[in-house]
Amino acid sequence: MRYLLVPILCVLISACASDGEVLEPAELIEFRASATVDNIWKTETGTARAKGAEFFSPHIDESAVYTAGYKGLVKRTDRIKGKEVWSRELDFTLISGVSGDQSRIYLNSFEGHLLALSKESGELLWQQKFSSEALAPPAAALDRVVLRTNDGFIIALRAEDGEELWRYQIQVPVLTLHGYASPLIVPGGVLCGLDDGSLLALTLDEGKVIWQTQLSRAEGRSEVERLVDLDGQIVIDQQFIYAVNYQGRVAQIEPQQGNIVWSRPLSSVKGVAVDDSMVFVVEPDAYLWALDKRTGASMWKLEKLEGRYLTRPLAFMDYVLVGDLEGYLHVLSKFDGSTVARFQIDNSAILTAPQVLDETVYVQSSGGVVRALDIGKLVRE
Repeated sequence: MRYLLVPILCVLISACASDGEVLEPAELIEFRASATVDNIWKTETGTARAKGAEFFSPHIDESAVYTAGYKGLVKRTDRIKGKEVWSRELDFTLISGVSGDQSRIYLNSFEGHLLALSKESGELLWQQKFSSEALAPPAAALDRVVLRTNDGFIIALRAEDGEELWRYQIQVPVLTLHGYASPLIVPGGVLCGLDDGSLLALTLDEGKVIWQTQLSRAEGRSEVERLVDLDGQIVIDQQFIYAVNYQGRVAQIEPQQGNIVWSRPLSSVKGVAVDDSMVFVVEPDAYLWALDKRTGASMWKLEKLEGRYLTRPLAFMDYVLVGDLEGYLHVLSKFDGSTVARFQIDNSAILTAPQVLDETVYVQSSGGVVRALDIGKLVRE
């Protein structure tokens, strides 16, 4: 029997110290603003989170923003004007979404359905039912849709009609953290973080193993001490893959054979963000680290947001953006972590990372509020 665990439950509610003590959210302190955050538009999709539901984030393309909530409301909003293009109420309770490709968006239901909707009209194009639900949105690219199910399968489908092409079974430890990141489709392959602390690369066409790299191995006497899940979002740039696991390590990995270029001890369930020179990681206690991208050396560490249950960071221009459990978006200097701006999306938690396209930032709260924001430097007269 497999048991799901959110380590010291508060990881989904606030944050915990390394010894399991619940951390009170740090009070927000005053700061001298050097950037501005302006609301461009706002929409709502209904509550994005229910008891047992996973987290929702928008899918964004050049023309529209696609959003969903667990009760089944799905919307397409004009990306520039913020006007609703269409909305649809599905007869499904949703658990995760939204992802998409050029013509379709994809959502997962509590009952184990993968749903494909037309971007143009919102019409339900096809659905597939699996033996277990998928706790993260599927990856969609190169005419493939790849998802990981909760009972330990990585499954690839043809995007056009949902036909299953292959499946790969993974070994799942007895005790694991609740949740995992979406697979990542790359040219010729798909990357997936596993519960044993390893990163797996499969061929996209057939699901055959290319390589498997261990970030760290389970240590300790208790099952909780031995948790090393690689649940955070994996990132790839023009040269390397970046990944981090719980109670483990953050690493830079070359993509051809999966060799680790550098790694250092660090723990995260959120994943990483990168820009041209730095890697950003949020620890479970909400400490934010900035690392040198070439070596992994520490550049700075931010502790003043301790206990605020930060999202995975977004690296944007000269800033690092994180959301927190009270609905605040924190805009930080990427050079030293100082606060340069702050904006409250609403009074519910932000649980998924901010996104950016064409210098507009998009954020969805667990209350279902979605905002498009303009962030710029403050010019003082």
